[in-house]
Amino acid sequence: MTGPKSDAFTTIPKVYKGTHLPHRNIAELPAVSLRIEADPPFPVEADGETLGTTPASFGIIPSAIRLKL
Repeated sequence: MTGPKSDAFTTIPKVYKGTHLPHRNIAELPAVSLRIEADPPFPVEADGETLGTTPASFGIIPSAIRLKL
């Protein structure tokens, strides 16, 4: 995210709701895998649980779950 830091206070809660896009200062980039590095290391959280710290790698597992529509 680029832009003023004050945007983070209003945008971050929207991320948890999934309503943050489209946003003028956020780029949405498609990917099948992602590696995140930070100095100093940054906590990694999923579903409210801390999993560890960066560096961290994430990937898509095709057909991992079935959704009923």
